[in-house]
Amino acid sequence: MSRDSSLSEFDTLRDLLELAFRGELDAPRAEQMNALLDGNLMLQQSYVEYIDLYAQLNAHSEHHAVADRFQHAVKSKVRRESRRQLRWRLLSIGLPVAFALSIMLAIGIRFWTSERTPDVQLVDHSPNLLWGGDSLEIRDELIPGQILDIQRGFVSLKFATSSTVILRGPGTYRYEKPESVSIDRGELLALVPPAGKGFAVQTPDGTIVDLGTEFLVNVTEGTGTSVNVRQGLVHLNLAGTLNNTNWTVPLHERESANFNADTKKVDELPYRAQLFQPFDIRREVLSHAQGNIRFSESAPGSYFDRRAHTFGEVLVIPERKGVALTQDLVSEIPQSSFRIPAGTVVDSYIIHCRSDRRATQYAGHIQFNRSILALIGDNQGLWETDSLFAESEHLAGRPVFSSESDRRAEEIDTGGWTIQPQAGSIEFDLFVPAYGIDQFRVLLPAHEENISTNTIQN
Repeated sequence: MSRDSSLSEFDTLRDLLELAFRGELDAPRAEQMNALLDGNLMLQQSYVEYIDLYAQLNAHSEHHAVADRFQHAVKSKVRRESRRQLRWRLLSIGLPVAFALSIMLAIGIRFWTSERTPDVQLVDHSPNLLWGGDSLEIRDELIPGQILDIQRGFVSLKFATSSTVILRGPGTYRYEKPESVSIDRGELLALVPPAGKGFAVQTPDGTIVDLGTEFLVNVTEGTGTSVNVRQGLVHLNLAGTLNNTNWTVPLHERESANFNADTKKVDELPYRAQLFQPFDIRREVLSHAQGNIRFSESAPGSYFDRRAHTFGEVLVIPERKGVALTQDLVSEIPQSSFRIPAGTVVDSYIIHCRSDRRATQYAGHIQFNRSILALIGDNQGLWETDSLFAESEHLAGRPVFSSESDRRAEEIDTGGWTIQPQAGSIEFDLFVPAYGIDQFRVLLPAHEENISTNTIQN
């Protein structure tokens, strides 16, 4: 996506507002300004800020003018008349300010309610999810004290500092406060970046405080809490383990321990990488992912919903699987040229990044467990293959013409990519401007279980 187009819109809006403040905004230019503001929350915010600044400057100027007139009126003993003029003058000042504030309130409420980053939000769940209590939907925001009773499946929570917690059923969990959850029973995986340092998991046996890491917590009645650290460092804060005082135990990478508040014991355990497998297998075709990358198990909704930004994550979204091509499919990008012959059965995945009101840098390395048959990264190619591979809910609200939606990553032309098709490897470094979207579609040989009669005419 281009930075230049976003900047030019702000410059145009500023020029139009300056004309309006001078009383020189004619009808065609007014229509142009309305078109710019329509559906663009970033420009709407700037519009409100411009008006508010102008109103404050105007009020400041008028304040001094009114004060001078009032002082003169007192000296000339015509106070009654001056007060009448003063009231009228204050009214004339107050109306523009009130109008500006009403606009700011109307647009600002919409802006902040739609763009505020939640403290914690449910972002994904497994298809077989079964709730034991109140259920939640994708994008639901949690409130402190909210209990999540999961009978079966997995639930992914995303925190404002980019920490991710994956809850596994059966289990009972509670959201305590920003950057803190508790677990009464069950198992969770915490993925905490440096920005989330200090993230805490409370258990009946104590608190695990993270220092920027990846760790697994299991709470089983009668046996206490076990912690496995795959990467980084955590501190186990154990309540009442030594002379009824708190005791902190560090746990480093590839270390494991069990602690129990009843027995007041901490036991070292052998590190077992296989305990992470139930969580890792949820990534399906990804054998490795480096960076803020998440495999999306549940349908993420429309690609074109401006509210559905990806919270700084790169999503790997499954599309249609087991699609038998009836014609050759050709895709060309600067580094590679792909041709998939008719009759090939493929599985489709789309790599999806959408920014909110802040421009975002997305960098990472995705390693698929199969070779890459084709990568479709140009805007027209994505458009033409949507009907082949995207589910209908992904395309809701799609513009009529491909030129109206820039989904192409310009970095594909400037060396922001390293693609090794045979190895199934993609490295990328993308810049996505505010409210922008970058995507590329990856076609893999269909897994045996996906091969069926799912033939789609292309």
